[in-house]
Amino acid sequence: MAATAVKTHQAVWAEAKAAGDQAVAALLETQWYKESEWGGACGFAWVEIQPATSTFVKYLKSAGIGRKGYPKGWAIWAHPAVPPKKAQDVGLKEAWARAVAAKLREHGIEAYAASRLD
Repeated sequence: MAATAVKTHQAVWAEAKAAGDQAVAALLETQWYKESEWGGACGFAWVEIQPATSTFVKYLKSAGIGRKGYPKGWAIWAHPAVPPKKAQDVGLKEAWARAVAAKLREHGIEAYAASRLD
C-alpha cells in the first residue's frame, strides 16, 4: 500500500488504464487480429477490486468509474478502445482486464481479472 500513498488514486487509475490500453494495442498487432475481420468469441471481462470500502474504491465511486460487484467488491467493466467490428471480442477485453488488475496489484490494491462468454 506504500506505493499508493506516493501516487494519488487518480494517477494510479490512469497508470492502470494505460497498461490495459497498451495490452490491447499489442494484441491488435498480432497476426491473428490483423487477419481477423470480426475478432474472436463474444463476451465480457471486468476487474474486481476488494474490499469495496477501500479509499481507492471511494475514489472510483466519486469519479463514476465502475459499480458494485456481485456478490461483493467493486467491478470495472472492460471497454477497451478497439475497432467497432472487434468491440465484442472477449480476448481483447480479457487482456485489458488482466493488465489493469496487474497494475493495481503493483500498487497494493487487491484486484483480479474476471470474464465470461456471451
